[in-house]
Amino acid sequence: VQSGDKRDEGMLLSLAESASESMDRADYTLVIIDAAKRIDEKLREELAILMSAAHASRGRIDDIDIDDDGKLVEIVNEENEENRERFAIVLNKVDLVKPKTLLLDIADDVGKLGDRCVRHRGEEEENNLENDSDARETKFTTEEEELLAEQCPPVFYIDSLHNEGVDDILQLLHSYATPTKHFVLEPGQKTDMSMAERVEEIIREKLYRCLHREVPHQITQVNKVLKKGRLKD
Repeated sequence: VQSGDKRDEGMLLSLAESASESMDRADYTLVIIDAAKRIDEKLREELAILMSAAHASRGRIDDIDIDDDGKLVEIVNEENEENRERFAIVLNKVDLVKPKTLLLDIADDVGKLGDRCVRHRGEEEENNLENDSDARETKFTTEEEELLAEQCPPVFYIDSLHNEGVDDILQLLHSYATPTKHFVLEPGQKTDMSMAERVEEIIREKLYRCLHREVPHQITQVNKVLKKGRLKD
């Protein structure tokens, strides 16, 4: 990632690292975009980072085993099909986009961006197989082109405030849901975060809402004391 501003470049690299770590073990990712917000070059770079990380995800770990050398081996979800899309693009706040013809242009723009991320990943893998370090155009066979097309992300339109279009996404996620022996949360449990972690995330959310541009990414949050109190009447 290249940027004219070193701070912007550092932020983008930090975003790439944290996104890759978060999505590496995800079976499926939703890249949600505010359709009412103008997509400039900086945002386009950020979206490309997120889409690339989502497409490169390996899926959840179903189990851990020990190999003959005594090393831990992660067993990835076997039912997670390799030749299908790994993420979907979700355009939110579509009710705020006017005229509606503009929405089709936005969908076409981000859809092509997602397709390019998938294709770029395919070119990297093809060059690695051929041990080709030269930067030249990669040619795919007809079968490879069809496999790449299957991995390109779908685009959804939603208005989450009025719950429009959300059912379509739920149906997609349900269609890819697979059985597992290990659940992150017990039945009835809402989160595995401690009270201190939940408070920290709430504060972090408020910081992102109240501060703008690069400021939220340049600050360090430290919570020194957490005490339980009683609500006053």
